[in-house]
Amino acid sequence: PLLVVPYAFDTNDMKFFHPNGFVRADEMVGYVQDAIEVLLAEGAAGRPKLLNIGFHLRIIGRPARFAAFRRILQLLDSYGDQIWVPRRIDLATFWAEQFPAQARLIMEESA
Repeated sequence: PLLVVPYAFDTNDMKFFHPNGFVRADEMVGYVQDAIEVLLAEGAAGRPKLLNIGFHLRIIGRPARFAAFRRILQLLDSYGDQIWVPRRIDLATFWAEQFPAQARLIMEESA
């Protein structure tokens, strides 16, 4: 079975390579924080969403960029139980448990 987990490019360290992307660590941290705040408001209104944050060792592993990684982890931790920070497998398992009919349909179509 195949489950496609959405992948975002705007909250992704690849934006450090884009000419109109992030230059400083604080830009990425601020962008991620703004995204979280909007999605928390949508969740409070009954429309919870998913936010992907992409990190690649070859990109975020540079000293100045690593500051963004560290600050984003601290930011995520600061929200406590307001947000869930799962691994991909945890997200896939959650989806299959919450929507078993759709998961079954996907498995049948992929067979």
